[in-house]
Amino acid sequence: MSFLKLTYLHMNKKRIKYMLDVIKHEFWDFKVGGPEAQTKIRKNCSLIVSLFRATLVGGIVSVLPIAAFPLVRLPGKRPLPYVILVPFDTDLSPLYQILYALMIWDIVMSVLGSAFDDAIYCYTTQQLSVQLELLKDLIRNISEGIMDECSDLDRFDSKYFQKEVMKRLKICAQHHWKLLRAPIKKALVYMLMNTEQRCISLTAAGIVEIYNPLLITVCNLII
Repeated sequence: MSFLKLTYLHMNKKRIKYMLDVIKHEFWDFKVGGPEAQTKIRKNCSLIVSLFRATLVGGIVSVLPIAAFPLVRLPGKRPLPYVILVPFDTDLSPLYQILYALMIWDIVMSVLGSAFDDAIYCYTTQQLSVQLELLKDLIRNISEGIMDECSDLDRFDSKYFQKEVMKRLKICAQHHWKLLRAPIKKALVYMLMNTEQRCISLTAAGIVEIYNPLLITVCNLII
C-alpha cells in the first residue's frame, strides 16, 4: 500500500509540484510583515510543530515495544514473531505467524506513512495561515511609506498616492487569488491519496474473503 501510494505521488508530479512550488516561489516571505509579525508567526508555528512532534513521538513509541522484542517463546508453542496482546494458537497453521509479521509491518508503515502525510499537511497549512496574516497586515498598512510627510487630505487628493496604493491593492488581490486556489489543489491531492488507500484496503479484504478462508478466521479473531 505504501509503495503504491508513493507510486501515485510520483505519477502525479504536476499536482504535487504545483502545491509545493506555489509555497516556495510565489508566496511572500514572512519577513515582509516586519518584526512584530515575525514574532507572532514564529510563536504560532512553533506551537503547531510541537504538537506534531508530540504526536509523531507517541506513534513511534507505540510501535517500539513491538519491534524491540521480536521473539517470545511460549511453553509448548511456536515462538511468536512479536509481543501480542491477544492470545492466538499458533500450532494451527504457520499462516498465523506470517500474519503476525504482516501486522507489525503494516503498523510500522502506517505510522510512518501517516507521519509523512501529516508533515506535508502541517507545512502547507502553516504556510497558508502565515500568508493570510501577512496579507491582512499589509492591507491594513497599505499606504505606509507613501507621502508620509504630507497631510491625509493632500495624500488622498494626490494622483501619485492613488496610483501607488492601487498598485499595492492589485498585488494583494493577486496574492489573495493564489491563496484561494492553493487549498483547493491541496484538498484534491489529499482526497485522491486517501481514496487510493481505501481502494487498496478494500481490494486486499476482498482477496482474503475469496481466496483464503483460513485467513478470514484469523482476521475475525483479531477484530
